[in-house]
Amino acid sequence: MTGRFAYELLPNYTHLSEAETEIWNRFIIKYPDFCERVDYDIVVGDEPEVDEALKEPWYRNANYLGRYKIDAIGYKDKKHFVFEVKQRGGPSALGQCLAYMSMYQELVGKEIDAEPVLVTDKERPNIRRLCEEHDIGYYVV
Repeated sequence: MTGRFAYELLPNYTHLSEAETEIWNRFIIKYPDFCERVDYDIVVGDEPEVDEALKEPWYRNANYLGRYKIDAIGYKDKKHFVFEVKQRGGPSALGQCLAYMSMYQELVGKEIDAEPVLVTDKERPNIRRLCEEHDIGYYVV
């Protein structure tokens, strides 16, 4: 198992907004045994095109800021959960779940047992149905 952090409440999380932090904390409270460990702000995907004329540390910062980042990866036993935490999660959040899942599998390998999960604060029946059709976990908290 991996994960730098215990699956527990924190006052804030890297790149989650205040509203998303509240959603994530409600998820942890409601589902305390969902994960054992977790990583936050996982960089995936191709490096962005950054002007090579930029000097350090601006080049490194532009490279980091231009990358895709998964909100959280949770771990339980040998299962990985690719979390997207979104206020009023809609079609773009669903697309992020699919894209991040694919990029995560490129990073760790397709043999890893992984599942995308959308955690949101508003029930949206169309999004729930689409998540079910695409094997994305859908949790409203």
